[in-house]
Amino acid sequence: MSTPNDLLAFLQRRAGNTLRIVVTYDADGFDLEYVRDDLDRATVDATVSDIHARLTSKPAPSEDECAEHLGRRYVSLQLREEAVVLNFPTDPNAGRVVTLEPEAARQLTGFVAECSKRVYSSEIPV
Repeated sequence: MSTPNDLLAFLQRRAGNTLRIVVTYDADGFDLEYVRDDLDRATVDATVSDIHARLTSKPAPSEDECAEHLGRRYVSLQLREEAVVLNFPTDPNAGRVVTLEPEAARQLTGFVAECSKRVYSSEIPV
């Protein structure tokens, strides 16, 4: 198994300036492994605290119904106006969260924007 530093080093090389934050979390708390210099630390702390509460406050889910047909879930992805959020769960209440600038996932966000025009009759701001 790789170490937290392996992921951080990879992200810094691969994502460059589009890397925003890297967090390790478990039921007891979280550790901000990386915060990009231009981000306000107090805002990041508050945001990550909220994310942590949501990720760890739910009862541990049983394996979802999709697993039987689609396989195990490895990562969840959210496209937000200001960031792409990746959650890599390692246990029901533990994992790693990575946020990137939307342009880091340009092909995906472009594809989603095109699909949204057809679903919502307007483009979402990604």
